[in-house]
Amino acid sequence: MKIDTHQDDVRVELMGLRFAHNASEHTVRRSVAVALMKYISNQVEEKKLTVSEAVKQSIARYHSLIQRDRSQDAATAQVDFLLEAQKDLLHRNEGEQILLHLCKELYDQDIFEDEEVFSQWWHDERAESSEERRRVKKSSMQFLDWLAAEDDESESEEGEEGEEES
Repeated sequence: MKIDTHQDDVRVELMGLRFAHNASEHTVRRSVAVALMKYISNQVEEKKLTVSEAVKQSIARYHSLIQRDRSQDAATAQVDFLLEAQKDLLHRNEGEQILLHLCKELYDQDIFEDEEVFSQWWHDERAESSEERRRVKKSSMQFLDWLAAEDDESESEEGEEGEEES
């Protein structure tokens, strides 16, 4: 993806290629994940952005390419996207940090609204299928710990509100 490429143009191009080559949604999702990880990595290396800045800007700009699937299987598609991003980041500089910030931005920007998606990805056997995959996702544990703490905090607040109403 070039820096001046609008996400709607990319989306139209993806759909055209998908239909022309009879590609599956998985193939398109993999292509988006790989292109986005490459774009983020280039932003860090060539534009000298921090990983956090590169991920935040890239996700803000291209979020609709990730949010394409609004079906009942959206959670499965989102886990698949994380697996493909993780796989691509195995051999990229700053891969661990990109994945960590990717998870954070996907959550913060409400692209992956269900926190369970991250847990499903974390526990998916494919995410653990090699030492390299485990190494790349290791830094993301701090995000999952934070999510769990947030969930516990919101549950305790809900419990307190319920007690006050009684």
